[in-house]
Amino acid sequence: MKRLRNERGIALVVAIFALVVVGGLVAGALFVGTQEQRIGRNTLTQQQAFTAAEAANDGLVSDWNQILYNNMTVGASITTSGTAPDGQGWYRTTVQRLSQMLYLVRSDGFSKDSTARQRVGALMRLRPFQFNINAALKTQGAVKIGGSSFISGVDQSPTGWTGCPALTDTLPGVRMP
Repeated sequence: MKRLRNERGIALVVAIFALVVVGGLVAGALFVGTQEQRIGRNTLTQQQAFTAAEAANDGLVSDWNQILYNNMTVGASITTSGTAPDGQGWYRTTVQRLSQMLYLVRSDGFSKDSTARQRVGALMRLRPFQFNINAALKTQGAVKIGGSSFISGVDQSPTGWTGCPALTDTLPGVRMP
């Protein structure tokens, strides 16, 4: 059996094969890096949109405009829009009255560049509380009042507040069992 001893072209073949393998690794790393950057950017814009929607929903519920929303007819809706508190997006909020005591609050939040949108909703029910207030301080046990304490049953509106209900009659300062 005759063996070939001429191996003069093998270095070129090995070098080309190594270049192809390294090129494939570099292309794969570039593809993965690009995908990771896109995922990170999309996550950031989604979070901006969600933050805008949630802040709008929370702000509307915490600053509930009784005059505007409580006088809506059933089935009516009011839409408002604005900029997120942190300035990283904007929102559009819709309040819809579903029944006499039930409201649907929907907030669409958008990222700063408007490439992402998130929606947050809240189902709210008005439930007015009835308190039986018959004293300034009502306890179920013994009370020790001392120092510079002053307890008054005289009803008065806080300074600077507007739209308060009518003042009630003067009540006892302390009521104990």
